[in-house]
Amino acid sequence: MSFLFRTIRVARATQFTSSIPRAAKQTQQARHASWLRNHIRTRLAEPEFMPELWRQYRRLMVYMVLFNGSIVGGQLLLHAWEQRTIETNHPTPESWPQMARYYLRLSRERNPYFYFGDDKGLDKTLEYLDKCIEELEKIPGGTKDGIAEVRKERGRVFEKMGFWDKAEKEYEIAMEAGGKGSTFASNRLAKIREWQGDVEGAEEALMVALKEAEKEDVVDAMFELGVFVARHGREAEGLQMVTEVLAMRKAIEKEVIDPKRWTPSAGDPCKIAATQAVVGELLFALGKKEEGIQWSEGAFEKGWKMADFRTKCKDCALITAGNLIRMGEILEEDAEKMKKGWFGGDKKKKEMLAEAQRLKVEYDDRKLELEAIKAVRDAEFERTMEN
Repeated sequence: MSFLFRTIRVARATQFTSSIPRAAKQTQQARHASWLRNHIRTRLAEPEFMPELWRQYRRLMVYMVLFNGSIVGGQLLLHAWEQRTIETNHPTPESWPQMARYYLRLSRERNPYFYFGDDKGLDKTLEYLDKCIEELEKIPGGTKDGIAEVRKERGRVFEKMGFWDKAEKEYEIAMEAGGKGSTFASNRLAKIREWQGDVEGAEEALMVALKEAEKEDVVDAMFELGVFVARHGREAEGLQMVTEVLAMRKAIEKEVIDPKRWTPSAGDPCKIAATQAVVGELLFALGKKEEGIQWSEGAFEKGWKMADFRTKCKDCALITAGNLIRMGEILEEDAEKMKKGWFGGDKKKKEMLAEAQRLKVEYDDRKLELEAIKAVRDAEFERTMEN
């Protein structure tokens, strides 16, 4: 009989009856446990034990090795595939040490060691980013781009964890380092400072973002700054900046042949629509109500065309529809405040009320259609995630 079955037989033979006193029973149990350990050690030391075990369980052991080997091999292939996908979508600088690049990619993987397992967690992401920084610091003189990029990533992780002070510190280091990554960090730092009530600090960060922005990011950086200054009471200055942004974006607008395909950020029609919507909102706020409504309706139509295919366009159209409904309410309030006059006052009032009613009814209906599209897309996404 094999070792395993002999052990079971011995264990069954050493069972005790309930009539034995408790202290004596515990002593006998300890004695038998010691004997069993010695017996196992003796059997393992016997030269014929391993050959006997192999003869009896050879097929099972081969299957176990093949099964576990296939799991490990499959995981390694999935890991390599995910590393390549991340490198393709978010290339790491070739000037970095290989290990620094590898750790940065690890931080972006969902679960590096078990593809189908749970997310690795934010603490593990920070650990990989710390190792990436250690590798970058080994470069003589360091690398500004590297520090800014990794600190930016750390800031994003701290934001997700709700540690705003730590996120702000990471973004500050990235902003001071300059180079690639500092533009995003500066924009995020501005939002945190604005949320904390530090308007001057937020504007300073946005100015740094504009200064450090690379060619393709300058337009987005200027747009953020324009919206910010307009939000804080400098509508005319903000309108000037946003109008410049709109002109730059329209100059390089890409014709959308296939709405499902990606287009460069600066010439993206969805971003052009969003810029037009801001221009319309600012013109309306500055008292140029008719112009503001025209610009806003133009922005809505642009976003409406691709609302079925792009989330950005759908969101832009939804927000713009809400703005137009609010503009209609303001027109209605202004019309009600108008006093009856001798020179066509009633006619002007009727026109304003009619326009207000049109905006409220038309864009309330179209907003409902957009919300229906959103509900369908959200349901499709949930089904995809479940499958």
